[in-house]
Amino acid sequence: MKTTLDRQNLLLLHDDFEAPSLDTRRWGVGDWRLGSRTLLGKEPTFGRDADATFVTLSLDSHHPANPGRAFFGTEIYSRCPFRRGSGLELEARVRVRSENSGMVTSFFTYAAHAEGADEIDFEFTGDQPKNALLASTWRQWKPDRHEQHDSVHHAAEWIRVPNFDRRSWTRLKIRWLPRCTEWFVNDILVRRSSLVVPQAAMNVRANIWAAGAEWPEACDPNFCAVADPEANTTYLYDIDWIRVSTVALAASFAAEHDDRILATGGSPA
Repeated sequence: MKTTLDRQNLLLLHDDFEAPSLDTRRWGVGDWRLGSRTLLGKEPTFGRDADATFVTLSLDSHHPANPGRAFFGTEIYSRCPFRRGSGLELEARVRVRSENSGMVTSFFTYAAHAEGADEIDFEFTGDQPKNALLASTWRQWKPDRHEQHDSVHHAAEWIRVPNFDRRSWTRLKIRWLPRCTEWFVNDILVRRSSLVVPQAAMNVRANIWAAGAEWPEACDPNFCAVADPEANTTYLYDIDWIRVSTVALAASFAAEHDDRILATGGSPA
């Protein structure tokens, strides 16, 4: 469905996740290995509380086919890739309902192609404070050839956001423009970077998984998969809605000519 926003923005995707099952015309469910410790393929479920009807992505410490060797995680991805054009906004309302150190929850875009992989991320890791997030971009990334934080193929910044708690409902927005990328939390700009702006058309995605040794900053070796199904623990990541829309040309121009463009990276203070 396409409708106009502010007479200039075009709505490309909107899902309130109100159905009893995932709309498979719009969404797929990942079924591959993510990192060294998580096998995806766990189906999302649906729930309701006083605030919203939502889809829940979950992570189990017990994998029925790989007990004691892998976590069982969930990823959803839009079947339609979105081209940036003059600009895109990708938004979601999310809540990390339960977590553990070593766990990762994400709202992001991704595309793999002949030149490598492109990606824009919001990521939360269980070892960081409740108001911390990682905002990153990747362009033509090849892990066997490129170094992280090289400002050519990868750029990232850890951010602590005042009055933000990932355990509460939060609105996330990625604004992807031709010359910069912006990240918003509850409509407040928390990062703008002109480094490593992706070019490829990308799907919008969300997931929950357990980091492995390949990401030592997020991995917790004490967070382990269990062999006994009775010992399973399930961790939950809720998504109220996801939407994708074009950015009006005027807004795109204003953002790209703002003299406050940030091009920094680092860790939480």
